[in-house]
Amino acid sequence: MSRFFLFAALLMFALTPRAPALSAPQILALLETQGPKPLTCVDGECFAEFSSFCMEPGREGPDHDTVYLMAKGTDIRIIGRTADGKKASLPANGLARFKSQRGYTAVRISLPMAALPPGGLKSLAISVGRHAALLPKPLESHRKPHEPAEVAVALGPNRLTGEQIVDNGGARADGARLLSYMINALPKDQRVGAADRRALWRQAMAAAPAKLKSRNLRLAHSGYQRCLAEYREGSKFPFRKCLEHMHDHALWELNRRYWIAVKTGS
Repeated sequence: MSRFFLFAALLMFALTPRAPALSAPQILALLETQGPKPLTCVDGECFAEFSSFCMEPGREGPDHDTVYLMAKGTDIRIIGRTADGKKASLPANGLARFKSQRGYTAVRISLPMAALPPGGLKSLAISVGRHAALLPKPLESHRKPHEPAEVAVALGPNRLTGEQIVDNGGARADGARLLSYMINALPKDQRVGAADRRALWRQAMAAAPAKLKSRNLRLAHSGYQRCLAEYREGSKFPFRKCLEHMHDHALWELNRRYWIAVKTGS
């Protein structure tokens, strides 16, 4: 294992808040996408990963594939085109499924194609609006469920603080957004060839919304180049794993600043 991967793994463990077992996990926030993000469709399901962060430093982080539900007032829309080429936009609530990935730094949003209106949609994408948040699905095993007051604080003043520090977190936030496009372009747990690795930056820039492409993407490009260098040195990990670590590292740092802010009330 390279020093970078070892450091990233230790950092994730150190920065993940701990709480008593069987408590409901953290409420998560989704970063605003600033435009539709394309989905990959395979075997009747369309999906993509989206950048997220932890709203509650006092609760335990979610396990992999923890099921989440859209919080009230969250604006997530399914974008596509009808068979005759007209643009369509549907609310995601009741159609999309949400599962945590890699702790609190990413959420997989999936959409069963059978759930779409008759006739279906083409060129599917999802747009996440401002102040988006997800609540863990309540389970009978949760001995410490969320109280209404906790949810109100997380979705109210703390989500506004999260927007200031994380959603609007400059090069780190925009870097995570663009790295997420590259992550979604790669298969999980599979190695890809050098030509595919070299093409990723161009593909991500082509898919990203204009608003994101106009931002400071220095950190994203630096992370991508570092992953290319890892592979020139003979890394045994799938290229996607390296990009995931770069993405998560950017969000860990922003999330740490957010935790400090909400704990101190600043």
